[in-house]
Amino acid sequence: MKKILLISRESLQTERFMRHVRDHQAKNELNYEVEIAYYPKHLITVDAWKPDFVLLSTEVIVWKPDIEKELKERGIGCALVKGSHYGTAQVLRIFQDSVPKELQP
Repeated sequence: MKKILLISRESLQTERFMRHVRDHQAKNELNYEVEIAYYPKHLITVDAWKPDFVLLSTEVIVWKPDIEKELKERGIGCALVKGSHYGTAQVLRIFQDSVPKELQP
């Protein structure tokens, strides 16, 4: 199973999004291992968990260039999720639209 990491800020919106992720996983609708890493301490999780791909929430858009550089140095691809999809917790759509086809189940 592919490992997808979400990098975000610690917020109620992120907590809500991750609850939806866990609900979809429990229903076997999301066939990824998914973890969360909170900016600015995200690299601890990146280095320890070694994800296959990273999704960036809109909450870290200001730091996107720096995060992309850090991930590129580690050979990990990433994508910024669409803000309206993140805000409304459209989990399945985000994973379908943002995760590269070669990593999708």
